[in-house]
Amino acid sequence: QSLRNRFRTRPKDAYENDFEEIATSTNVSKRGIYFHTELQSYRVALRLFVTYPFTTLNDPMKMEWIAEVVRVDQLSGNKRGVAIHLHSRI
Repeated sequence: QSLRNRFRTRPKDAYENDFEEIATSTNVSKRGIYFHTELQSYRVALRLFVTYPFTTLNDPMKMEWIAEVVRVDQLSGNKRGVAIHLHSRI
């Protein structure tokens, strides 16, 4: 997949399990991203910081969003499908 579909996600609230993931979207809309992951940390209503699109950590053009998990699908194997809604840019 192309670089423009990569993004970085991490929990917004400090009391959550701390994690960071760089993932590749499987589907994108104007205000949403759907992706597959093996992490078990995602749950509905979890608020996130999302850097989208993500190229490198020091990219001056990177955009960060406040986002929220709206759906978690159990997929085959250890995978889960996660849908996030992009609320607003920071």
